[in-house]
Amino acid sequence: MYGQALIAIARADHELGPEEGNRLQATLDARTGEAVSIEDLLLADTIGPRALATAATDSGGPFRGGMHIKDLGAMLVTDAIHILLSKGHISEGEAVLTIRFANALGCSSADIERIAPQLRLWLDASADQA
Repeated sequence: MYGQALIAIARADHELGPEEGNRLQATLDARTGEAVSIEDLLLADTIGPRALATAATDSGGPFRGGMHIKDLGAMLVTDAIHILLSKGHISEGEAVLTIRFANALGCSSADIERIAPQLRLWLDASADQA
């Protein structure tokens, strides 16, 4: 599910370029300690912020084992930024979806800005709309 979330973020601008794909592969392999099939993840159902947050808090779910939901959010933001910057920039759609995932996982705007100051512009915009 974590990989599906990263793919959803990377695809938020309606494309997943080779740079992002390679960095996504390397990031997931490093997080899991084994080779992950990006092709399988690309074909899997899309996951949204609420679904990931629900799975992360389910005691029988894939994230059981001690990671706090907010730590998962911080990890997701860190990995998403690492992947997105492989192409040299972050699109508005990618930034907004990254923030939505982080918020669903319990990260505040201050948390997100501390983890990824690159998202400040979109954090300010979302605060203006609130």
